[in-house]
Amino acid sequence: MNFIVIGCGRFGAELAYRLFTNGHQVAVVDSDPKAFNRLHPDFRGRTVEGDSLSADTLSRAITDKTAGV
Repeated sequence: MNFIVIGCGRFGAELAYRLFTNGHQVAVVDSDPKAFNRLHPDFRGRTVEGDSLSADTLSRAITDKTAGV
């Protein structure tokens, strides 16, 4: 399944990594590019920098197969 995680704080970074290690495709959205440094080094999902309330940002994160946000 494809998921979008909004926010890359401690919780968001951990959630993204757990989803990824369980075989899911994950995109993480955060307005602060430094926040992506919290992601586990083995995380191979996508990162999207931008305001999570912006339609443009979400359109870059969402795919036609996105199952949850």
